[in-house]
Amino acid sequence: MTSENDEDLLEAPPLIEESQSTPNANTKDIQSISSPSNAASDPAALGVKSPTAEVGHDTAGAASHRSNKVTTQRTNSYQAHSSGGLVTEHRKISAVEDLGVIETGLDSLSKHSRGSGGYRRGQQGSGGRPDGDLSSVDGRSGTAGTLNRPGRCVLRKCTVIVRSAKAQKKEEVLLHPTRVDLPNASMTAIIGPSGSGKTTLMKFLSGSLDKSIDCKGSVNLPGTKSFLRETTNLHGFYTPQTYLKHYDRLTTGLAKGGKSQKEIDGILNSLGILEDRQRVIVGDLFRRGLSEGERRRLDLGLMVLGAPDTLFCEEPTGRLDSETASSVMQFLKGYSSQPGRRVIITINKPSSLLWNLIDNVILVAEGRVIYEGPRYDMESFFAFNSSPTPKRVSQVEHYLSVVSKLSKKKKDERSVEEWAASFKQWQEEADEDEGDMLADDIETCFPAAITTVEIRRSSQQKSKFLKKMWVMIELIKRYILQLFLNPGLLWVRFVMYSMLSLMIGLLFLGLGNKTSTTSIFSRSSVLFYSVSFFIFMVVAVLPFRVHDKAVAKKEVFNSYYHPLAHYVASTMASLLGVLILSFVVTVIMVPMAKFHAPFKFFLDMLLSLNCAEALAQMVTLLVSNYIVGIVALAGLFGFFMLLMGFMLVPSEFPVWLRWAYNVPFHTYTWRSFMYIEFSGPENVFESEEFPTGMDVLRAYEIDNVNYGRDMGVLVAYSVIIHMICVTIIIVNRKRLRRMDDVVD
Repeated sequence: MTSENDEDLLEAPPLIEESQSTPNANTKDIQSISSPSNAASDPAALGVKSPTAEVGHDTAGAASHRSNKVTTQRTNSYQAHSSGGLVTEHRKISAVEDLGVIETGLDSLSKHSRGSGGYRRGQQGSGGRPDGDLSSVDGRSGTAGTLNRPGRCVLRKCTVIVRSAKAQKKEEVLLHPTRVDLPNASMTAIIGPSGSGKTTLMKFLSGSLDKSIDCKGSVNLPGTKSFLRETTNLHGFYTPQTYLKHYDRLTTGLAKGGKSQKEIDGILNSLGILEDRQRVIVGDLFRRGLSEGERRRLDLGLMVLGAPDTLFCEEPTGRLDSETASSVMQFLKGYSSQPGRRVIITINKPSSLLWNLIDNVILVAEGRVIYEGPRYDMESFFAFNSSPTPKRVSQVEHYLSVVSKLSKKKKDERSVEEWAASFKQWQEEADEDEGDMLADDIETCFPAAITTVEIRRSSQQKSKFLKKMWVMIELIKRYILQLFLNPGLLWVRFVMYSMLSLMIGLLFLGLGNKTSTTSIFSRSSVLFYSVSFFIFMVVAVLPFRVHDKAVAKKEVFNSYYHPLAHYVASTMASLLGVLILSFVVTVIMVPMAKFHAPFKFFLDMLLSLNCAEALAQMVTLLVSNYIVGIVALAGLFGFFMLLMGFMLVPSEFPVWLRWAYNVPFHTYTWRSFMYIEFSGPENVFESEEFPTGMDVLRAYEIDNVNYGRDMGVLVAYSVIIHMICVTIIIVNRKRLRRMDDVVD
């Protein structure tokens, strides 16, 4: 027969009415739970073994008065279970001030777990699960269908091969086997010290682990997914309004998108981006625009535009001020409130304000899950382990402080392994239980002050072919816009090329009509300079190429398009830029210097700059830092200048290096320029050494040049580079997991 205290536990009303308070209500009344009688609270009197005693801790000496209260209430729940079937356990904290409600001024997020939505834990035995026993963690035993529960994710193995100081291969464990539940209509936070494995766990859940990591497990997150990376990568020429419209067309494959202007405005308003800021450009190195906080919120808006069922956010509040961080977290809280949605975030030391917005917590330390479950249940777990939060101390800071000390533990302190084993013991009540509620049925805490974020999922282009076609068109439009609206891609170079061409024209005015010996060397040198410097200036685009790569990586990972679509679109846009730059050089320099055959000069410059742009794209694919890319590309161009045959003719190369003369595309560009200038019969000079232009060409060993063949070589050169780029993209595509990949 249950005691009066047990009946109170069974029939107690909810501590908080869910989401029915007026918006102006800042706090909710919390009922204090009286301490049970000594007889009822004594585990020995009830015949129940004390949970704290099982893990080897002296509660009388180590646990505070608050810890004893929590343990007492757990014991009452066990008594009710043993007397009358499965009973929903109530973990309740008696002292209101211990919850931090008074200090923070926030609504208490405790809840009554009675009813169909409660998170029920039933007793499964007195002993803890042996360390390393995953019989219930991996879902392979117990209730049928445990593994297939929506929101249940099981990790069986996560290791990587590393090389030791002695160059020996060694398998390093990144994450230990575990099981986590990600409740429906809730926000789950993965927290832990630096290097604890929270980012690796997030990547496992999102399917973004590098395939060099040996990972086995199952992730059951139904529906669509989206991933917000820690670094905000946006194109600077869009405004919030135009950016959301662009993403709407990009994700739906529809020419006009799937959302109305009213819906776009509603998303921006819910993100806290003011109306007058919705028409301000994002900004870049050359122009001011949105603030860092506004960019972060815009990036979040782009990720939720398609209304994904699961949203992963990597440090969504990183580098943001407290007001902006609160705005972002409230948006995520409102978004996660919709049925069928989940928000999973990693967060580093959240404030009490942000902490109270979180529903579910996964605490990680040294690759092990120390706790996973409802946030309001964490205090019970830490009290169970004789580490309750001291009064007037932030709960989350206390929890992180406890696990941060585990790597520096003393002999008399518990290890990470012992904490993880204790959690398995504490968690076992929910494992292998027919009556256990599914992960999707775990209730969440939703303060009334938070506005629900409702985003409609737009209709998609039904034809896959038409969708790919419209996505490609949208990408081409984007990169053409970027070419003209991002000063660094075209206009900075346009000004530089124009000024240099003008300077060459003025300095060597009418050079093509002169016949002296010095004019021969001047003309050869100018052509060498034109080839070398104009091609070298392509390195200026590397910072913007690397940034584009980061943006594309985010979009490809979220399955907006195939990476080859981005590559083709950016290549077509760069070809337009090369066309403009080649034209301006030809129009300014050739007439002033009186060079021959303007069209041939233009074609030669166009194809050579196209090869340089292709090389820049290849380097971009191989590096992640633009400084490294600039150094690599500049060094490559430096080698090409040495080998092109101007400073040293091919016959004077060392025998073992003569093959290198044919490697640089500079070789074909420069000798074609020279052939255009000196091959005609009109090229007669007042020079004993070089009486005709053909004598000049023979001196440089390029008298047998075929202009058309060399132009074909330049075309083939760029095609080969693009083929290498496509190969790199395909290899990287296979090497990296995507969100829609199955992990097992």
